[in-house]
Amino acid sequence: MSRSNTARLAPLAAVALTFGALTATSLVAATPAHAYAYDCPGGRFCGWEGRDGTGNLVVQANSDCFLHDIGNAGKGDLLTSYWNRTGQQVTLLNWMGDHWETLAVIQDNERGTLSRYADKKTDAVQLCD
Repeated sequence: MSRSNTARLAPLAAVALTFGALTATSLVAATPAHAYAYDCPGGRFCGWEGRDGTGNLVVQANSDCFLHDIGNAGKGDLLTSYWNRTGQQVTLLNWMGDHWETLAVIQDNERGTLSRYADKKTDAVQLCD
């Protein structure tokens, strides 16, 4: 190739490299950021909207003996997955209009995704029955 052809192609090569770098950067930037699955501090019960500890955090309750009424806090009927790190058993409850229905009993250090029956029904998290 002659020197003049090389000189003419150099700017085109630079443009192609710049375009390729911008395209690769755009593809990386378009990937959504995800929180770590099951990210829950010790001593807490954590529950998320998504499966397997993903999505928005719905509840993070400490280990105090208490009924955490997440329904009245605007977070009812959202819980899908959980991790119990309280050191004690946790009961998930659904408000039926005149009584609490037990949806699941979660043992210490148990984590997972709720059954189809219990999914998106939790209105309260109870520690110390």
